[in-house]
Amino acid sequence: MVRPIPGLLTGLLLLAFFFSFSSGAVAASRIWVDPIRGSDRGSGSPDSPLRSLDQAWRRVPTNNARVEIFLAAGDYRDLSPNYWENKRGRIEIQANGAAVLPAVNLFRVAGLSFRGVTFGGDIHCELCTNFSLINVRAHLTGAWEVIKINQSRGVTIRNSRFSGAGDNVLDLVAVQRARIFGNSFSDAGDWCGYVKGGSTDVVVRDNIFRDCGTGGFTVGQGTGFQFMTPPFLHYEANGVVVARNTVVDAAGAGYGVNGGYNVLFLDNVAFQVGQRSHLVEVVYGLRSCDGSPEMNDPVRLRCNRYLRSGGWGTTRVDSAPGGVINIPN
Repeated sequence: MVRPIPGLLTGLLLLAFFFSFSSGAVAASRIWVDPIRGSDRGSGSPDSPLRSLDQAWRRVPTNNARVEIFLAAGDYRDLSPNYWENKRGRIEIQANGAAVLPAVNLFRVAGLSFRGVTFGGDIHCELCTNFSLINVRAHLTGAWEVIKINQSRGVTIRNSRFSGAGDNVLDLVAVQRARIFGNSFSDAGDWCGYVKGGSTDVVVRDNIFRDCGTGGFTVGQGTGFQFMTPPFLHYEANGVVVARNTVVDAAGAGYGVNGGYNVLFLDNVAFQVGQRSHLVEVVYGLRSCDGSPEMNDPVRLRCNRYLRSGGWGTTRVDSAPGGVINIPN
């Protein structure tokens, strides 16, 4: 009979235990939600779903989350969080297109994606990382903007449809690394969409921009200096590719660059545009400081800090002489 070497089996078991937990290979947990037959006292399993998305969000760990939330068809507008904050990991919220969510306000959320949901309100994301909207819908009436993403990194918007804005359907400010592929943006009073505020590393490809006022899509525009993110404090946008897009029925320009650097337009189409102006515009961008007139106003102090570090801007409020400066291309 072969006897085991003393301590070898114990050592192997401890080694296996160590690697299984140090590798980070933690299985994703799954939560099912059903607003009709669910209960927030349930386990969140397919046979015992939760009733509210709010309760499901509460069960997501704060850090290193790996959670998939499956939404049954239904109206979640009174069953969702007012604010989505301070969660990190890989969090997927999935539906088949018949789950209706309210407006969402997200702050310091990392690794969150919405797939196949319909939004009944606007989408606002600030200081987000690796945020995705995939195969989603939002048609609004009376909203100022449909999608507003500020000071964020790693944004993906793909195969989705957004419409209905008094100002812009898509507004990205100080966003680093964004991929906007295969979407429809329509029905806005101003531009259908733009990226600005020092946004960098952005690809806008295979989208349709339709029925907008000022224009279809522009790289850069005008930004309050205080909203920008160091070190991207110079141009309104840089390192942007706009390829294979279509603009239809814009009262102003089909495409524009307002204060951009290293911008490529490739194989785009525009028709029925420029009724009140022109086909394409390349003009100055604008930069202001939106604080109060008091010198110790926090906003003006931030503008002053950015100006001292070499950014292009002003510390004067936008209503004062010199309160708006031009940003070149």
